[in-house]
Amino acid sequence: MLKLGDQIKLSIEKLTFNGGRGLARFNGAVVFVPFTAPGDKVTATITKIKKRFIEAELHEIIEPSSLRTTPVCPVFGRCGGCSWQHLTYNSQLQTKLMLLGEFIKKVDPHVEVSEFLESPQQWHYRNRIQLHAEDGLYGYYSRKTNNLIPIKECPIADKDINENMALLYKEHLLKGHFKKKTSRFELTKGPKGRTHLITNQFTNNIRLFSQVNVAQNENLIKQVLNIINVINPKRIFDLYCGSGNFTFPIKDNNQKVSVSGVEMSSTSIKEAQKKALHLDADICFTHSTIEDFFKTHPGFTSEDLILIDPPRTGLSKSALEALAKKQPPSLIYISCNPATLTRDLTDLYKLSNLRIKTVIGFDMFPQTDHIESLVYLTSKSTK
Repeated sequence: MLKLGDQIKLSIEKLTFNGGRGLARFNGAVVFVPFTAPGDKVTATITKIKKRFIEAELHEIIEPSSLRTTPVCPVFGRCGGCSWQHLTYNSQLQTKLMLLGEFIKKVDPHVEVSEFLESPQQWHYRNRIQLHAEDGLYGYYSRKTNNLIPIKECPIADKDINENMALLYKEHLLKGHFKKKTSRFELTKGPKGRTHLITNQFTNNIRLFSQVNVAQNENLIKQVLNIINVINPKRIFDLYCGSGNFTFPIKDNNQKVSVSGVEMSSTSIKEAQKKALHLDADICFTHSTIEDFFKTHPGFTSEDLILIDPPRTGLSKSALEALAKKQPPSLIYISCNPATLTRDLTDLYKLSNLRIKTVIGFDMFPQTDHIESLVYLTSKSTK
């Protein structure tokens, strides 16, 4: 009878979504072990026993997988950030492609992921990081705890952020911005290339301009524009538009198309409206929830395209039902969570005529198990 603390020998079969843990089997039971690789032979210590699975922590690597590499970060495995620094970059991409494909086939078994785009930068790609300060030190929290792991730099953070990290922290510390025993703050590289420190006591609109992986975000925008150029819609509705990450490039790409942006965040929509005024861009930005927007929206024509980029939680049930009720002819769904994407696409298949035409994956966050994707759907009646 297995009990907590027991050590067991395992052969890691594959990696899984939501934590990027390795999957193995022991006496028929599924075992999840973080920081392992397919092909590893390991011993692991049992930390949790459930009816359907066991969780364990890596104790020793008996025989390493060929997919392994040496992690760059000295606190990898302790810090709560990266989960896959121990994997070669190619194996990270192949695993993400496999996982995204598995999710998509739950919706439509006939659909394949057409491509998975690697990040232009495997390291130093983050334009924004969130750190914690405690007793004169700063860093990340350790996995599953609020224990501080002090750092001097972060290998996935922009080089300018790393170069300015210590100086900015010291400046704000002297100004008394870290009055609490523990504080949270962000280091953000602004649109003009300057690094800013933003404390939770002082809000700053700099964060609105900061895309986490700028270079890969540009690739994502290019793929959206490629689809738009092929189907040539007359009207485009950018729902969950934020401060206009897609909205402005779409209008820039085609001045003749009618572009509307909808966003429930008043701060983001004000920034979008301000930018539109500054650029003299003919874009209609509306401060509204998706549900309220559809209450007054007359409906779509066959020449309309809808773009949605919801949060990690995906579409709310009411938003999805409101969208499906309008029977959109074409839809681009941008997702940072394959699980909620799968749930929403399954419901759209049931409630609308939309069917998947193209799926593209993007490695927006190298060294982690996070997966970004674009799914283009068209109505059965317009095919």
